[in-house]
Amino acid sequence: MRTIFTFALAAMLAVPALAADFNGKWKGALPSRDGNTRDVAFLFHVEGGKLTGQFMGPMGREVAISDGKVEGDAISFAVSLDFNGSMVKVRYSGKLAGEDLKMTMQRDGVARAVEFSLKRAGS
Repeated sequence: MRTIFTFALAAMLAVPALAADFNGKWKGALPSRDGNTRDVAFLFHVEGGKLTGQFMGPMGREVAISDGKVEGDAISFAVSLDFNGSMVKVRYSGKLAGEDLKMTMQRDGVARAVEFSLKRAGS
């Protein structure tokens, strides 16, 4: 029984060590409906399994990240944006793939998801 407890405790303590490091600024190009791309950046701060930070979108808008989570090499969070007086929640999820952070963006009420990649700023 004592061996099982020791093994379980060691396994639980090892999980945070396996989490990817998402801290810092990430940049990418978000595809738009008109076929162009728009430069975006995210500033992530991870504490335990909680992700906070800022979304820096086109025209210099900075918006706080909400509902952020980190699970191993995957992240998820939301951003609430004001579009002409209407608040719209946009949900993001991503998974680290080498040096790239492969992201999916899903706007509430819109069936189509958008995929894009981020790279750590400076790399």
